[in-house]
Amino acid sequence: MELFIAKIASSVLAVLALSFIAERVSPRAGGIMAGYPLGTAIALFFIGLENGLEFATDAALYTLPGFVAAMMLAAGYFVGLKTALKPRVLISTIVAMGAFGITSFLLKLPSYNIYIAVFIPMIAIPVFTFAFRRIENTRVGRPVKTTATILLIRATAAAAMVLIITGVASAIGPVWSGLLAAFPVSMVPFLIMMHLTYGENQALTIIKNYPAGLGALVVYTLTVYLCYKSLGVAMGTLLSFATATVYLIMYASILKSKEVRAANM
Repeated sequence: MELFIAKIASSVLAVLALSFIAERVSPRAGGIMAGYPLGTAIALFFIGLENGLEFATDAALYTLPGFVAAMMLAAGYFVGLKTALKPRVLISTIVAMGAFGITSFLLKLPSYNIYIAVFIPMIAIPVFTFAFRRIENTRVGRPVKTTATILLIRATAAAAMVLIITGVASAIGPVWSGLLAAFPVSMVPFLIMMHLTYGENQALTIIKNYPAGLGALVVYTLTVYLCYKSLGVAMGTLLSFATATVYLIMYASILKSKEVRAANM
């Protein structure tokens, strides 16, 4: 029961934190932070607790290429937004989920070593960043008051995804568990609610900046793969968060420097 409550609480906090950043700071910041290891960290942590360190390490190996499926999900949502079919939120969500599922199935077929597993998402990140380059960054004009209904929807969606992924892990094995751990648990309900609340432009801004934050997820998952067996779930998770945070700080510094140089030109 304690694990069940912990899964729900951590999932809810992750989505609400992202929503707060997007509404109070910008959808751009929310998009980058959507790549922070929240949902994946929650999934791998509980997979490790419930199924053992060997299982979690093997799962992490497949989580790394699974991030390509997460970026395909974002691309699928983008495609749905560009169609003439309505309601666009539903169409975009269906296309996004289909893109994730098909890509995950294809990624399951090969065997990976750690070098290939890291190489695949690190090549895909600049490719998707380039593909989304023409999307304009927009800000939330005036934050909409967060109602109890909105909170409930966000919380329920995120918690349900985490419970499903971790609940079926032992039955589906480490390969599928790893691929499903790459599912953007916190980003999907966040993206949908931002779309419903503020419109398509804010959803597009999140999609545009999502690949940039995934570098932190790659660093996090690589650290999990390297450290879970030797340090255990708790210490391995703390170290993984530390490396991912260092990555995001470095990325933010580089981004800020580029903006300063552009402003001075």
